Amino acid sequence: MLTVKSSTKISPSVSLAVGLPAVSHAALLCIDPDGSAFTVLGTDLEFQAFLEKATALGFQHLTVEPARFPLCRAGWPDDWTASTPSVPTSLVGGHHD
Repeated sequence: MLTVKSSTKISPSVSLAVGLPAVSHAALLCIDPDGSAFTVLGTDLEFQAFLEKATALGFQHLTVEPARFPLCRAGWPDDWTASTPSVPTSLVGGHHD
């Protein structure tokens, strides 16, 4: 299980520069149980906004299905290059809370 530390939006131009499709991406910055940093990615910006509002209202430990953020990359977006590989989120811990 991944624990969300923060979230951000990635613009189409930045997405393209780091090897993702040139669309806006919702990104959840996460830590796995071993302390490794991962970023899970999706394109549903409205769902990301919902998660941010729910967290601000005090909701904690929300379970998010991997299909909402289907791609995962090691590290934080600032660490990526165009050659940083993406893997299915299901391979690095499944759902997030």
